[in-house]
Amino acid sequence: MRQLQVRCGDLDAQVSRGLESVDPRERGQAIELAVAFVGDAIATDETTACRRQLERLARTKG
Repeated sequence: MRQLQVRCGDLDAQVSRGLESVDPRERGQAIELAVAFVGDAIATDETTACRRQLERLARTKG
């Protein structure tokens, strides 16, 4: 569980950096991640939303 919390914190920091980026592509990706996370968190809970977000990122990088 602690590892998931750390990874979620890293994800939050990544989204924050993306939202502040001058690169429109990075900002767009950060917005997509944030919107998906909020939607999942509303529908489920924060832990599930974080887990799903990490899975999405793994699929897009792999």
